[in-house]
Amino acid sequence: MRQLGADVTFSVGLAQGLRDRVKGHTHFMRRMVVIVPELLREAEPGLLDQELPGLQQLAATGSVCRIAPLAQTETPESLYLGCRPGAIEIADGPLVVSALGADPPDRSMQFHLSLMSLSDGLAMQPPAPPNSNEERELWTAAKRLDTRSLTLLLGEGLDHGLVWENVGDMLTTTPKAIEGQPIRAHLPEGDAEPLIRRLIDDSVNLLSELEFNQRRLDNDQLPLNLLWPWGQGVRPRLPNLALARGEPALVISDSMRMHGLARLVGYRHADRKPLGKGIHMRFKTIAEEQSKAPLSITLVSTVADLIANGLREEAKWFVRELDRELLTPATGQEDVRLTILSPSATVGLAVTQSNQNTEVVRAPFDERAIDDARLAQRTVWELIAAGIEPSG
Repeated sequence: MRQLGADVTFSVGLAQGLRDRVKGHTHFMRRMVVIVPELLREAEPGLLDQELPGLQQLAATGSVCRIAPLAQTETPESLYLGCRPGAIEIADGPLVVSALGADPPDRSMQFHLSLMSLSDGLAMQPPAPPNSNEERELWTAAKRLDTRSLTLLLGEGLDHGLVWENVGDMLTTTPKAIEGQPIRAHLPEGDAEPLIRRLIDDSVNLLSELEFNQRRLDNDQLPLNLLWPWGQGVRPRLPNLALARGEPALVISDSMRMHGLARLVGYRHADRKPLGKGIHMRFKTIAEEQSKAPLSITLVSTVADLIANGLREEAKWFVRELDRELLTPATGQEDVRLTILSPSATVGLAVTQSNQNTEVVRAPFDERAIDDARLAQRTVWELIAAGIEPSG
């Protein structure tokens, strides 16, 4: 299988066109879109009921509107790139494979390959990924599972990729759905069934014998001994948004799915490792990346993850750090047009720094604005599409 490690690059003509556009645009401003899902929650308010100088200043001087409930789509990340619902639909497997920098043959089925634990016949999701030494030992062994038609792709932590150089009908089950259950009842079915089932069995037999897994068992820890393929799909032909919109964008997130999608639509995704992940996101590093790009889209999904896991105080702390290190510095820059969005399945708010082309509507950026009849309601993809437009 051919594999290309570099992200999509832009032609010299496109880059020169962007430079000419910037030079000739009197009111050109750097545009930053920051998406933080689930800041507002009707059932349990309070994340925004604290001192947040950056967000509060932006709400006091910018224009606020409500966000319609997020549309149901297989690829919600596409909405965050300003695309209509349904315009881009792609399975998890091709997104992960793309994030890993791989470009398999067109006729290939691509899987998300999750590293799991098999203990007493039950599948479990490990509480933590392997350390660097364990990962090297594990992946050296796992590559022995490659065949003429199956290629394993090293990812990060518990998330890896698998390519079957053929196409067929397959039925697989997500790791979450098999948690705590015997795997025999959930083995993949379909055209590649013999190959994929053999890969799963061989992974258990091979990885269980590794020295670090033996040490884990001796210490009553779960082994990392099961490779589980799921989320299969064929990479579709996607529009090149950089060409369609006349300029590239920098996408920033800690999501492999978002990274993979950005690469497939001609955008550049920042290197995720230096940015940190979850509560360890390095906002100063993110701000440095944003400062280098005339257009950036940043997705921060940690708040939603913390709330989903019942870590409310941690979520409040994270929001304060986000405001202090990322939003407040950006709000004070005259050459930046900042758009903040907090979408959800129910309610959401957005605020944009005002300019001469916007009708300004002042409102607090918190739960008080949810029922404000003055506020228009727009979709998240429309707001992002407007947020990335050059100032005129």
